[in-house]
Amino acid sequence: MRWAFRLTLILILAGLGYLGTAIYSVLTIAQAVQRGDDTHIIARTDVPSVRHAIGDQLMDAYLDFQNQKRRLSPFQRTALNAYGTAVADSLVGQIFTPENVSALLRFGTAKASDGTTQIENFPPLASIASVGLPKILGRIRPIKPVEFFVQLGTPEDDAGISLHFDGRSWKISSMGLPKFAIKKLVERLPSP
Repeated sequence: MRWAFRLTLILILAGLGYLGTAIYSVLTIAQAVQRGDDTHIIARTDVPSVRHAIGDQLMDAYLDFQNQKRRLSPFQRTALNAYGTAVADSLVGQIFTPENVSALLRFGTAKASDGTTQIENFPPLASIASVGLPKILGRIRPIKPVEFFVQLGTPEDDAGISLHFDGRSWKISSMGLPKFAIKKLVERLPSP
């Protein structure tokens, strides 16, 4: 009986420690965003994973957009996916530089290399640092045992960031762009 109590206590403490490190990481990244500490933000961001995740969001929206125009056969969908991925990767590479990832988290906007605004009205991460622990807990959704999503915007637009545990600390691994921002980017992609 004692061993069951001890085991339960150990599991509860481990779960609280796990959740505590996740919340602490969100708060330290949010504070770095508030301070404008780009070095810390980039150190805590897996930029290639963020680019890949944004590319996937764009491709899903692009394929849905093309499918709404006309019914796509499986072959057309595969060909369009290959074409769209190359185009989307180019666009994502221009917009999601380390500096723009930091600016997007800090100000909610990102500009392309030519200076034009590409993404705007992304909820800034800095806003979460002042909401308090209960509201932060309400915004966290577990995805996998080593990954969770922090909602930054409204539930309708599903904007936020995902953090994954890389063995030593939590890092930003994805940014969920608001639906209107993805739609705006998809409209910029050329049609085949």
